[in-house]
Amino acid sequence: MQSQQDVELDFNQKAWIDLLKQIKYGQHLLFEMPISLYPAEQETKALAAVRRANEQLHYGHYDEVVSNCRKALEAVLKDTEQSAIRQKYAGHKKEMSKQERLNNVYGALYHLSHLSTHLAEEDEHAHFSREEARMLLGTTSAAISQHFTSQKLAEKENAEAA
Repeated sequence: MQSQQDVELDFNQKAWIDLLKQIKYGQHLLFEMPISLYPAEQETKALAAVRRANEQLHYGHYDEVVSNCRKALEAVLKDTEQSAIRQKYAGHKKEMSKQERLNNVYGALYHLSHLSTHLAEEDEHAHFSREEARMLLGTTSAAISQHFTSQKLAEKENAEAA
């Protein structure tokens, strides 16, 4: 007779990685996204979309992963800022600040994920592989995390300056 029981354990990140190595589960990169206790609306929307993307990755729905990454990016990006930066620095990108270069990365992710929600050539959606979906989910998660972290730092600096 077989039975199944769910057990919940709390591990810190190092202990979890050590356990995975011990059971030879494979190597994985754990990515930490700081989440506010009281997130703003745009942060809530972005994080919900990232969570849905992660869930869809487990189910093998790779196009939906990319589509949810697009929704997460839409929650934090302003199209007008992206196009203004591209136009301003076309031809002389060496003059771009670090933040403007980061905005270009966000724009590239946004542009790539566009294919998941809009028709490609010949009225077909572009389909994404597991590795492409994982790459986009990881970079989108990192970009959103960086965006909110830098936003919070700027707000803190502004509050201290006032």
